[in-house]
Amino acid sequence: MDTRREDFTERNLPAAPVLVVEVLSPFTRRIDLTSKLARYRDSGVLHYWPVDPLEPSLIVRELQGGEYVEVGHAIGEDGVQIGRPCDIRLCPADLARG
Repeated sequence: MDTRREDFTERNLPAAPVLVVEVLSPFTRRIDLTSKLARYRDSGVLHYWPVDPLEPSLIVRELQGGEYVEVGHAIGEDGVQIGRPCDIRLCPADLARG
């Protein structure tokens, strides 16, 4: 079941987000990729995409069988086509340029 915008209220987050896109920071990188990743997994976040602006790179992870599986990866000018939760093509270098 996908969460819709109308499911969210000021006091209620009834379900995990469908997608988390996390821009990694040099200061919190380890936490983002370990403990926060585990919290997202345990909460049922279906898609987790960490973006590293320093490399630049993007990893596309999807929750399958209770664990995240890498379903796509791109570095620099190489793009990645993503089908779920939305059909989009992303290029990490474009993301890093902001």
